[in-house]
Amino acid sequence: MRGDDRLSRMVWTSLFAVALTAACASEDGAADGGGSGEGGADSGSSGGGMDRDGEEVYMLLCASCHGADAQGTMLAYELRHPVRPYATWVVRNGRTGNELAPSVMAAYPSSVVSDVELERVFDFLDAFPRADGGEALYLDHCRNCHGIDAAGGEVEKDIRPNPFHDALEKVRQGEGGSGYGARLLFMPALDAAALSDDELQQIVDFIGTL
Repeated sequence: MRGDDRLSRMVWTSLFAVALTAACASEDGAADGGGSGEGGADSGSSGGGMDRDGEEVYMLLCASCHGADAQGTMLAYELRHPVRPYATWVVRNGRTGNELAPSVMAAYPSSVVSDVELERVFDFLDAFPRADGGEALYLDHCRNCHGIDAAGGEVEKDIRPNPFHDALEKVRQGEGGSGYGARLLFMPALDAAALSDDELQQIVDFIGTL
């Protein structure tokens, strides 16, 4: 698919998202459970006495917005192969953003999904096949923050063009440590097991087509 056609398709998908009311904030159970904001999440590990597997929890709490296959929808982002410390922070604190507004993700305290269950959800998401090809790898590792066209997205950081050696340094080192709430200043570090040099080169090549 040509770069302009692909970009057009991706732009229209996001535009439709703006027109939809965000069910993602939902889930009265999550809202009623508290945990809104950085200091509001319950750090306990109980989950109301339930012992659910990762797929069950995902389908109950996540699939309606992120899709049954975790590849994202017009309401919410792709979730496969999450960076666990950051993903944990997002789940416990919730997340807002401009790109898919008015879609908002509620905070889910441990009274709704326990720490153990959350790890099982991550195991479920990690079990999906590894992305293959520059576009799929970009969508998996970069799109949620840098946008559909790599021009900035939620973090307002344009990564076009981005020479391989610069991209490699940034990806391996990350930025912002564990300051997960500083959206414009944080980027998780990815080692070669999570994203190989060859896969990163494919991403760089894909960005060059946008």
